[in-house]
Amino acid sequence: MHIYEYLFAAAIMITMLLASSSMIETLSAPHTQTSEREQLKMTSEKIMNQILFNPGNPPNWGSDPSVPIQGLQTFGLAQYNETTRGAYVLDPDKILRLSNDINTNVTLRPIIPELLNLGNEYGIALELATPLEVNVTATPDSGIYAISVTSQEDGLPVYKATITASVYYVDNGQIVNQKAQPNWTDPSGTCTIDFSNLPAQTKALIVVVDYANICVVKVLSDKQARIFGNQILSNQTLGGTACQVLITEGNGARVIENVTSGLTSSANGWYQLTDPEPSTIATLAVSNNDVICASRDVSNVTYSSISVDFSKLINPVSYSIERTVTINQLAYSITLYVWRMSY
Repeated sequence: MHIYEYLFAAAIMITMLLASSSMIETLSAPHTQTSEREQLKMTSEKIMNQILFNPGNPPNWGSDPSVPIQGLQTFGLAQYNETTRGAYVLDPDKILRLSNDINTNVTLRPIIPELLNLGNEYGIALELATPLEVNVTATPDSGIYAISVTSQEDGLPVYKATITASVYYVDNGQIVNQKAQPNWTDPSGTCTIDFSNLPAQTKALIVVVDYANICVVKVLSDKQARIFGNQILSNQTLGGTACQVLITEGNGARVIENVTSGLTSSANGWYQLTDPEPSTIATLAVSNNDVICASRDVSNVTYSSISVDFSKLINPVSYSIERTVTINQLAYSITLYVWRMSY
């Protein structure tokens, strides 16, 4: 009889120990998750500061195509100038190299985490977006463009946004442009721009959306080249002049302006601009009666250290941080996502 009592007491003690262990794990789990969350937050802030305030080394790696990504000593997207430095001002050429490097065989995904000293412990992703979502739909061969403007934050249509647009094409070997009269979005957030009187050939369209001191620029073109600082890379033979497109502010409204520059041929499809404008949105050139567009449109640029679905990055094991930045004198939001790759 005593043996059964001892066995029963031992069973009770084992049950109590197991229950206590389970309770300790249950109670400590939230604290562990909080600690990991705080660590992710601190890591995210350090990475974001590195990206936004450091131009990288060499600091001109975005505009100088001779600097390979593999040759970077440090990584950063800040714009570098020998005379002035602005906080939260990013270099468009560096951002463009993020999404499409000169050498398409170079895999950027493992290089940038190494430069940020993340190793295999953390994964990161970057997402650039404009405050307003602008979609341009062209009716084929009609010259009619439907422009839709919605808020990036809530997806609601933007009413009475000012739309300015200009189309560039080639006429008698020269780049010419036609500007549309300023228009405004209706209550559904849309408006139509009519360039149906232009010849049916390759064109480049510049659309400027201005609303409540927010400016968004979209560049659409049939044939494209790539731009790095004052150099253009094209698989088409280009003429000796270029048209640089800038967005300026005049009389309280945004204005599309053009500046002509010389274009000197180099080897292997490279061309040098003789009088480059650093704040150009796009640079246009002529090739066989076609307009070739090298755009600095960085809207909706993304980067990730591994293949990810950005819509699924907000979860308990990741942390995101967002900042407002300036690129080519325009406002963008940049979001950094950080998650643990190993524990």
